[in-house]
Amino acid sequence: MRKSERVSDLMLEKMRLNELSSEQMNRLGDLSADVQNRLARLAREDEAFLNAHPASIYVPKILQRAEASRRRVVWPQFAAVAALLLIAPASFVLMKSGAEAPSAPESGFRVKGIRPYLNVYRKSGENAEHLENGSSVRKGDLIQISYVAGEAKFGVILSQDGEGQVSWHLPSSPGQSAALKPGAEVVLPDAFELDGSKGFEKFVFLVSDHVFSPEQALALLEKQSSDESGSIRKITLALKK
Repeated sequence: MRKSERVSDLMLEKMRLNELSSEQMNRLGDLSADVQNRLARLAREDEAFLNAHPASIYVPKILQRAEASRRRVVWPQFAAVAALLLIAPASFVLMKSGAEAPSAPESGFRVKGIRPYLNVYRKSGENAEHLENGSSVRKGDLIQISYVAGEAKFGVILSQDGEGQVSWHLPSSPGQSAALKPGAEVVLPDAFELDGSKGFEKFVFLVSDHVFSPEQALALLEKQSSDESGSIRKITLALKK
């Protein structure tokens, strides 16, 4: 990255949420000390906010309040807290492996304006470390995946190792897209151990308002962006091995 370039606040937010494409990350090159400091400061601000507003307490209350007032155009004062809790990195939401995310109302309420989000953790004993895009991992690491559906209704989560081997995580075997659970973070039931393949371990979360086929999912796995029609959105996170 040229010294004269400045990463905007918007791009910084997208970088923290793993929403920049591989092409965009490559154009940025090595991150300057200033950018790294700003990212660290953003992480501290997120942590301070979530420490002051525990998700296990606030998310169920927010969703219940929103369900009760779902026909209103404007939410009450809980709206800002809800948005931040649901899109903030889940390392501050679930710190222990096996912890259950707060359940969403049975009516299937979906939070408006919240984008789908993919989280990947490295489990160690009773703890879970949230892995950012580009984090380093190694053979034997125990990996746990979770997602936030946002407004999306159907999805597929795949991973691909450096040798091109594809694994299905949602659904657990090749098939059409699964119905996503609305509300707060959903942790997939099974963790898995990384093998010794070299290169990147790529995780892809495909989401849509409509059911899509396994063939469509595998075709989008190889593409750099969402499908041309825009009906299926692609969210990617890559880990270095």
